[in-house]
Amino acid sequence: MKAMRLTAAALLITLLAGCGGNGETAAPHASNPADTSTMLRAELDRVLAQRGIELDSSGRPTRTVSSLPKRVWRHPQRFNNLLLLTAELSWGHYQQGDYDRNGEVNISDLTPVGVHLGKDTTSPDWAAAQTADGDANGEINIADVTPIGQDFGASVGGYVIQVRDTPGADYRDYGFVDFADGVDNGSFREFNFSAPAGSDADDYRVSPVGRTREFDWHVYRLELPGTSQLEPAIAVRDGGLMLAAVDDDAGRLLFAGTNELHPLAAADWVAHVVDAGGVQASQPGLAMIGGSPAIAYCGTSSSFAFEVRYARALIVNPGAAADWQSHGIEGGLPLQSVRLLEKDGLPVLTVQNGSGGVYLGVSATATPSSDLDWADVNVSGAATLNLPELALVGNRVCVGSYQYGGAGEAYFSGARISHPVNASDFDSFPVWTVGIEAQRPSVLACGGYPAMLVPDLDSGELDFLYSSEPQPTSAASWFVHSVATDSPDFINPDSVLLDGKPAASFGRSDINFAWGRRGIPDQPDDWLLQQGMEEGIINFGIGATSIVVSDYLPVIAFTEYDNINGVRHVAIAVATEQ
Repeated sequence: MKAMRLTAAALLITLLAGCGGNGETAAPHASNPADTSTMLRAELDRVLAQRGIELDSSGRPTRTVSSLPKRVWRHPQRFNNLLLLTAELSWGHYQQGDYDRNGEVNISDLTPVGVHLGKDTTSPDWAAAQTADGDANGEINIADVTPIGQDFGASVGGYVIQVRDTPGADYRDYGFVDFADGVDNGSFREFNFSAPAGSDADDYRVSPVGRTREFDWHVYRLELPGTSQLEPAIAVRDGGLMLAAVDDDAGRLLFAGTNELHPLAAADWVAHVVDAGGVQASQPGLAMIGGSPAIAYCGTSSSFAFEVRYARALIVNPGAAADWQSHGIEGGLPLQSVRLLEKDGLPVLTVQNGSGGVYLGVSATATPSSDLDWADVNVSGAATLNLPELALVGNRVCVGSYQYGGAGEAYFSGARISHPVNASDFDSFPVWTVGIEAQRPSVLACGGYPAMLVPDLDSGELDFLYSSEPQPTSAASWFVHSVATDSPDFINPDSVLLDGKPAASFGRSDINFAWGRRGIPDQPDDWLLQQGMEEGIINFGIGATSIVVSDYLPVIAFTEYDNINGVRHVAIAVATEQ
């Protein structure tokens, strides 16, 4: 909130002196600036009273007011640079009620209303006056106080950018522009963003978001089939969330769904068994493929010690094993967690073979029914890698993994083309030395640039690695800094974009949360940390935590170890705004 040394009346008297001297329409219902100030303040008090807000004599609320701006999505102006293959986006600041364009809605926003009261589209200075036309009716009048009252206290920290790859697809977070990066051109505050390799995207949209957000966490245990469950993966589906996990004692694959965007109790979830045959205790991959849930996971068969399997739901909201079709994809593999995503409406998953190579499993159909519907794509060539993670950067598949042997390094593989068919279609290289004990990284896209969160055992910290190039060809374009340094609670990371900025869950003895202050954080101070949200022995397995954003709030799934009974359970941490 801005510091105010003058009362609203005194400030308005100063700024309104001489109003109407240039032939503009006189302010209605006010014979002088002092009367105008009194009238506007009274109208603001009336609107705020509807929200239960009262101001003191200096214009500050007498109680805490939410600083989060309303989500209002607009489409920016767009120019596709076909030479650089970028999408150049631009838009103006449009926070409702912020008439002085400083990113905050408070009592000082009455001033532009008072200065321009009575002006309309015929006024010579309408280009400047229309900033205060909050209801967009072409006239500055007392009704323009209402938007100030409705959004009083909102503080804009920047704009989140979302992208849609194809017509009809869901929008997803893409990047973030800080409010301080906007330029005030005298008529409005303008923002610009260059989306690398973004010219082929279908559409972009932007919305103001807050400067800061503080979360409380509600943690509870899920009631799933079996006595010991572990390795959950959580994902968003239409109108709710879904989760896949493993019943360790019985070797079964489990699925749970909820129609709540912020499920606060185990009773909000409904669970069932998907596959009851030799499912192994490794984290499955979970995604919506072709509009229905799909799971990639590890199991055993009569022919192979371990195999990668794929289960797809036959209906949008499965409720029993009969609603799924399962088949094996690849056998003779090590026990591994599997990652799954949807690309161009088709499933793509990671596969690690027995000799240390990393492959993609790619299907040409959204509804594969046998191993014949899948093709292997070599990612790593001759490099010996494991623990692969999967993400889309733009519309290109990228894989983060661990290269064992020698010093042990975080490894990155980025596809050069949209549909790679072999290792030559990838730029693959080690990025950062992290120690000889294998640790799973997390890979994500930040504003169209690849990034990774990597446990660094040599330094005892969780590191953030990011590239300054959208399609890096070597480690030379990468930068690194620490996010958390609390051993051993920097391991098992998973990541997502929250308001266009990277967020991560991680930990082994505690469950922890980190959130970037910038679209691409470039130093440790660019992170907000919440640690010890759930204490105890958790994530007691080879899998990572799992984090998603549901209706603009983070939700985390993790394995909780019951030390007394010697069993594991799946737990959920749901964020709520403080």
